Amino acid sequence: MKEYEEWRKRAQDDLALAQLAFQNQYYAHARFLSQQTAEKLLKAYLLWKSSSYPRIHGLVDLLNLY
Repeated sequence: MKEYEEWRKRAQDDLALAQLAFQNQYYAHARFLSQQTAEKLLKAYLLWKSSSYPRIHGLVDLLNLY
């Protein structure tokens, strides 16, 4: 499995957990896992596009790399 596929899989896992957390009214956890999902998907895209990504965590910073 390529590294970007691993990041995408991790993002899918986080999204599934975020949905469960939301359904059970654990809203803070759902928000956190949703942010993690977005971050991991952005990093997967950057890996697919350029074979690397910066070690940053801000969604806006990652989006500005597009």
